[in-house]
Amino acid sequence: MVKGDDWNEVRIRIKDDHATYWFNGKKAYEFTFGSDDWNQRVQKSKFRKYQGFATLKKGHIGVQDHGAKVAVRNIRIKPL
Repeated sequence: MVKGDDWNEVRIRIKDDHATYWFNGKKAYEFTFGSDDWNQRVQKSKFRKYQGFATLKKGHIGVQDHGAKVAVRNIRIKPL
């Protein structure tokens, strides 16, 4: 169980258009950008109003919060 002041570890691996997401060492989700499943999920999400959402191959990296205090450390980006 994660407590309020504990650190979480997130690992995201993207190769070509396939992404795998781990949360605290456990694989949580896997998806392929542009797949039928991906497109359906985007259309059901709050991101549907953003034309071209998640279609760029390069750009800025954002850190998302949900109104709570957020801190980050040890961010590493490595081209595969």
